[in-house]
Amino acid sequence: MEKHIYLVRHGQSNSNADGIMRGEASVLSEQGREEARVVAGRIKKIGVDALVSSTLVRALETAEEISASTGLAVEKSDLFVERRKPSFEDGRSAKDPEVISIWQQILKGYADDPSYRHSDEENYADLFARATEALAFLETHPASRIAVVSHGRFMRTLAGLALLDDSFTSRAFARVFHSFGMNNAGITYLLFTSSDGWQLMTWNDSSHLG
Repeated sequence: MEKHIYLVRHGQSNSNADGIMRGEASVLSEQGREEARVVAGRIKKIGVDALVSSTLVRALETAEEISASTGLAVEKSDLFVERRKPSFEDGRSAKDPEVISIWQQILKGYADDPSYRHSDEENYADLFARATEALAFLETHPASRIAVVSHGRFMRTLAGLALLDDSFTSRAFARVFHSFGMNNAGITYLLFTSSDGWQLMTWNDSSHLG
């Protein structure tokens, strides 16, 4: 059995563009809509049998462009939404010194304790459990070639877990979070086989964006 999984990060959001964090309310910017159209053409050329998307608006807007290009219906799944961040940061700048300081505390907390929780965010243990469920979903999905529209932080988590399994500790998560770059509308290709398990074939391919 083989599974070809093309993880597509949504196009640029208004929060990506101006640095103001809006959480679930974030939508595609004008540039993001164009990126979505471009990546849709790339996915059509690659060829997939199914299209799965996070239920967050910016991901669905991207998935709708892929749907229009490929003719595939969008299969919505909460498994692939972005990691839920603490609500204290809603409406604030990503460059706010207090926000940066608290995130440093959160990541340090995870490194020491996977169940650490600062406030109302989805912590590492929550995220690990959801990513595990998401991988099982992909392994058992009836299609063999699947495009999945998701988000940067969750895609890093999914790939890290797929490759490292039990070795993907909360400490490793913090390193992956900072060190694995990911562009809007980039494509990460994971291959799953019964004999070898998960393999990373391509990370953050954004050549289609020029």
